[in-house]
Amino acid sequence: MTALGLGTGLIYPNLMGSKVYVNSESTDFDGSNQYGEIGDHNNFTPTASGFAWSTWFYFEAGVDVRQQRIHGKAPTSGSTGFEWQFTIASNSKPRLFLYFGGTASASAQGGRIRFDIDTTVSTGQWYHVVFSWDGGVGTGAMTGWLNGSIATHGSGATCGQVGDGSTTVVNDTEPLHVARSINNYGEVYIDEYSLFNTELNNTQVGAIYNSGVPTDLSSHAGLVGYWRMGEDDTGSTITDLSSTSEDMTLYNSPLADTSNFAGV
Repeated sequence: MTALGLGTGLIYPNLMGSKVYVNSESTDFDGSNQYGEIGDHNNFTPTASGFAWSTWFYFEAGVDVRQQRIHGKAPTSGSTGFEWQFTIASNSKPRLFLYFGGTASASAQGGRIRFDIDTTVSTGQWYHVVFSWDGGVGTGAMTGWLNGSIATHGSGATCGQVGDGSTTVVNDTEPLHVARSINNYGEVYIDEYSLFNTELNNTQVGAIYNSGVPTDLSSHAGLVGYWRMGEDDTGSTITDLSSTSEDMTLYNSPLADTSNFAGV
């Protein structure tokens, strides 16, 4: 009997030469001192051409989801170096801060946008959140999606800007952190984390959400960061599969979890 494809030059070489996309892991952060860190890169600073953030996350039963840290490019101490942060607000709703003055102070030069998706998240299920910034200012500058459903200002979201109307995010040298912000940590599973140097639209986000099953983003337009949070990685490094190639280092041994990942 001839093995499948052997000698035909058709099936067997194709199987060996291509990697099938499979999502089978996430990274579990315990909320005490575990986090991921990605070195500073200009590609991670939002500009007037637009920017977008895509994240899958999950909270275990018993976790207080309020004020959980998901990711951000901000300092672990001090009052300068703020570019953006994604947290769960005290009302258990997804929140993104985008800072125009380099500081968290709402009254500082430049100010900030705060965008809240008006849906309460809970434990025991995976969520997919996308925030997209059009490079402008005001309440219409940001759009969000929760599990593929769009949320704009006045329709599923609240958005407010304080400051002088500046649209410049200060390009600082702070690293990008996952499950950490200003020495607070997230007790959270993170999966399929990605950044884009362009806006995303409803059709694109629908394709990324893919009815709740993550899909391969490696060739997506505008991709500047893509960390799959476990697949094909070992030890303390999470590979950046975008052209930016800034790998994530895991600190204090968060777990690569093969039993809990987005899409299940």
